[in-house]
Amino acid sequence: MYNLQLFPVKVDKVSEYEDITFDIATGYNGKLYMTNINTVYEMGTGGNMITFVNGDDLIYQDGTPISKMKQLSFDNNGNVIFYDDDNKSIRRINL
Repeated sequence: MYNLQLFPVKVDKVSEYEDITFDIATGYNGKLYMTNINTVYEMGTGGNMITFVNGDDLIYQDGTPISKMKQLSFDNNGNVIFYDDDNKSIRRINL
């Protein structure tokens, strides 16, 4: 993660994470949210990353686990909306 200043141009490294890849990233309320398979991570401007939603703890009502989160967004109440690509379904996690 880098902090970019346009005028004058200045780039500072805020944080670096190795051995993790993210499927998607989106911003909400000044924070960055990224998914890795079925887990959502939250990163603030300081570069600290925490687990926001652990997908291993979530199971659909029919007993199917969340497989792969895609197209992450938030509704007006701050609940997570995502597309589960493997199960071909749009889901909401009420927080």
